[in-house]
This record gives sequence, structure tokens and C-alpha cells, in this order.
Amino acid sequence: MGDTETTTDVRNRIENARRRLAAARLDPPERALRRRLPALAGVVPWRPLAGAIPTPLEAIEIGGTEFLVKREDLVDDLYAGNKIRKLEYLLAAAECRRRGVVAFGAAGSHHLLATVLFASAIDLPVAVAVVPPLEPNPAIAVNRRVLAELGVPVATAAGYAGMPAAVLRGAAALEAPTLVNLGPATPAGVIGWVDAACEIADQLAETGRQAPDVAYCPLGTGNTAIGLAIGFELCGLPTRVAAVQTVSWSANNALMRTPVIIGAARLLR
Repeated sequence: MGDTETTTDVRNRIENARRRLAAARLDPPERALRRRLPALAGVVPWRPLAGAIPTPLEAIEIGGTEFLVKREDLVDDLYAGNKIRKLEYLLAAAECRRRGVVAFGAAGSHHLLATVLFASAIDLPVAVAVVPPLEPNPAIAVNRRVLAELGVPVATAAGYAGMPAAVLRGAAALEAPTLVNLGPATPAGVIGWVDAACEIADQLAETGRQAPDVAYCPLGTGNTAIGLAIGFELCGLPTRVAAVQTVSWSANNALMRTPVIIGAARLLR
């Protein structure tokens, strides 16, 4: 999402996504995890959002060592990155319950922007609750502009301690039943990255490559790292997940991750 796009550009991209997603709902694409666990369809709501899954698994060489790069920057034309896979499950839950969503997080959050764009594309009411930035960030300006252009209600909290009240204000602004779309990791959100791990397993088998020793990923709220670890185990891959912490301990720690891991494992039984 570039900072030079106009209101018309953003709305056109949402409209293009709306048409594509309507067709995808009638003829859902295949997913690696759902091929392995077809019974999951009756347990966890799912709404295909990403238009370019499977994403490429590209080999690059650095200092004589081969690295495989999962190109999540190509996952969709509307918005890319690692948030889209979890939104396929989180927004599906809201849609099944006929509810809007309130997303919350930092002012420059990719989770916020991805949620707003894809909720708009499937016609879900959406509001956001944000914490002001500690320092300037280009992503903040992009988020503010898109939220304003789309008329998304924004509730601001002075800090994370005030976030519950801001979420309630965001929900009230929707004037519709609301499901809080959690920024932190959730069992359903993790499932999207279990699917990605299964996808990687399929791509390795198709190309005859050995499984990597280690998979590196960022550790924000944990959806990606937890999902990859569970998925590699499910597929019988020996790959270890090395997650690089990108947020403070208070935002992601073992006490917060453990119930998410247990919840995701139960969904996959």
C-alpha cells in the first residue's frame, strides 16, 4: 500500500478484490492443510482471501549457503504480508456470526490495515482502536490516510491500559453486533500458518529439496511462529522454528503463547 495512492486507487483495489472474493467463495481454492485434514471444514470457519496461494518458495544463496524464502509479499494484490492467512479464519468467524469487527493495535499496525482492507472487500463493518505512536513511522501516515478515506471509525487510547475502553468505543461506532478481531495470536489465526507449513512441505516434495534445518520468522504476537511449528510437526518435517522477537516481553511471552498453542492443537485434532 503506497503513500502515493489516491482514494480512487484504494477503492478500485477493494472493488477488484470484492469481485474476486465473491467468485472464490463460490469456487473455493484448494489449501494444503485442508487436503490433509478435510474434516477441518466442519470445525473452523474459513473464507478464502489470498489470491496467490501457494506463494513461491524461492532459493537464494548467501555466502555459499542456500536459503529458501517464502514470498508472502506476493500473497495478494490488495495487501500482502503474513497477516492475510490468519484473516482468512478470523474474518470468516465474524462473517459466520454476522458481525462486524474491531481491530486493535499500534497506529502503524499492518494487522489493522490488512483487517480494514479485507473486511471492506467482503462488506464486513469494521472499526479500529489504536495506540498513538511513540515516534514517527511512514506506516502510520499510510494507515491514517486509508482509514480516513474509507470512513473507518477510529477510537484512540492513550496507552495499552486504555485499549479495552477504546475497543468499546469502536464497537459502539459501528452500531452493529461486533466481534473483536484480536491483534494477539488466537488459535483460529494460527491455523492459517499451519496451512503455510503444509504448503511448504508440498513445495519441498515437488522440487525434491530437503527440509531446511531452521525456519526463521518474526515473533510479534506469535501466529506465524506457532503455526509453522505445529504445521512442520504435522507434516513430519524436522525443521525447527527460530522466531526473532520484534515486540516487548509484555506483548508476547510464554504465558500468552501456551493457551494459543493448546487451542490450535485442539482445533486440529
